Amino acid sequence: MARSPLPAARRVRDHAADLARGRRAPGYRLPDYGVELAFEPWHFTQVNASINRRMVAHALALLDPRPGDKVLDLFCGLGNFTLPLARRAFEVVGVEGGPGLVEWARGNAGRNGITNVRFHRGAAYAAPRPRRERRSGARPARHRGSMGRASAGRMLGAVQPYPIAR
Repeated sequence: MARSPLPAARRVRDHAADLARGRRAPGYRLPDYGVELAFEPWHFTQVNASINRRMVAHALALLDPRPGDKVLDLFCGLGNFTLPLARRAFEVVGVEGGPGLVEWARGNAGRNGITNVRFHRGAAYAAPRPRRERRSGARPARHRGSMGRASAGRMLGAVQPYPIAR
């Protein structure tokens, strides 16, 4: 979906003003999971609602999450797969690199009353950089957008890898 030509700060300000006037953000529903997701026109969404519902159902059928499972959803966006997963798993952690999308995903979880999900901003595709020795107390350089090894370790500490076969 094409990005809005307006600068991000202006889009956020205009959106806040619209919400203050009572305008609701557009949204879509995943009725099989009791989930409704709000989004803005510049956010990435699956545009074909019927295909999206089938994709979510297929992904959940393949994963077969159970009540004791902890699941990691990389590139979680607005929570399209994360929130339905959270309806079935013990805990879901969503990681998204897009600015602002983590807050929208958290908002979507809150509006749906889903509390067993955590969202973090980070470059899910970036490998951690090797640690360098610190000299004179200086902090090592980090790739912008990379969560870094320590942050990723804290975030994923309680999440176990999901088994591919049972």
